[in-house]
Amino acid sequence: MSAIPDLTAPPPGGNKTVLLFWAPWHEDSVSLKESVLPALASSSSTLTFGCVEAEAQPTLSEQYNVTVVPTFLFLADNGNVTERMEGTVEIAAVTQAVQRLGNAIMAAATEEPTEEEVKEEPLNDRLARLVQSSDVMLFMKGTPTAPNCGFSRQAVEMLEEGQIAFGSFDILSDDTVRQGLKEYSDWPTYPQLYAKGELIGGLDILKEMKEDDSTPLADQLGVTRELTLNERIAKLLQRHRIAKLL
Repeated sequence: MSAIPDLTAPPPGGNKTVLLFWAPWHEDSVSLKESVLPALASSSSTLTFGCVEAEAQPTLSEQYNVTVVPTFLFLADNGNVTERMEGTVEIAAVTQAVQRLGNAIMAAATEEPTEEEVKEEPLNDRLARLVQSSDVMLFMKGTPTAPNCGFSRQAVEMLEEGQIAFGSFDILSDDTVRQGLKEYSDWPTYPQLYAKGELIGGLDILKEMKEDDSTPLADQLGVTRELTLNERIAKLLQRHRIAKLL
């Protein structure tokens, strides 16, 4: 596992970033810096990770209002702080926050055509492209990190609990898609869930699938369950320990 860079200036914009403020005299923060953060970085190719020695960089600490170590900050690509964890932190909580940041990137990764391309592309062709843009695709109100209705929030939570990687589309951002998809799928409500281009249904259907203890949700959707960040970190840390012994 490669070392995480120590920053002396704010991270550049354009990337979502996980920052750890640490101190050499704080044993837990040193452990987070040397073991946990590199493991998180190795398991996520879409996020940027950085460390800041809090007392050696007072300007950065003041800029981000950091008063204790360790402090984790989760930054949007515009540099705004979306989540903050201070003091005694649990690795599970940190990994979940990293996963939320990663899901936001996955949702944003569904590239939309330009306005001119939209005018030229028939609506049904565009909808067909959208529903197939990810193996599991959720059409929802809002985004996975900021749902705009309780039904969408529940759908996101069930997919995350089932360790399902998914893309998403905010139907509130495009009324043409919002209205057109109802006819395209012959399903009048949102959220709508698709797997490999095929309509699965809405929240009630997803709940029924989740409650089926005999078959994991990933198997029902025909996709592979992703290892959780905790599982990937455990594997990476074990590999790191073995490498030290060799």
